[in-house]
Amino acid sequence: MRQRMQRWRGFSAITGLMAACLVGIVLVREYKPDALPPELRPARPVAERIVEKPVEVVREVPSARAAQFVAVFQKDEQSPAFVMTIDTDKRTVTVRAALAGYDPAVISSATYGISLEPLGGSPTGQPTGPVMHAKLVQATP
Repeated sequence: MRQRMQRWRGFSAITGLMAACLVGIVLVREYKPDALPPELRPARPVAERIVEKPVEVVREVPSARAAQFVAVFQKDEQSPAFVMTIDTDKRTVTVRAALAGYDPAVISSATYGISLEPLGGSPTGQPTGPVMHAKLVQATP
């Protein structure tokens, strides 16, 4: 009986030692995986997720926006005096001086005229439609 007991004690000591080693490896693997040899290190979990990234597609689309028009008012054949732009989408008319050396008194006392013409402009070079006149008014101080 003593011999059998010795055998079971030896077997349980070896089994306990193996269990302690296994617990040690599991703990090291969880808390200090870099201390283990590469073949015993756990594989890093790869988290896969679908990431939706908005993609901006730029393409040229014909504009539904109305055209802008430009007219040059000339003092004489060689000297442009004002540039007028009309934006039909914003419904704005802008008049800018084209010459650096202009007389403010002349500009403030001048009368400006616009005629409504058919598409393509006046065939004669003279106003064919109704003409509207206006004076400049200072909009900002």
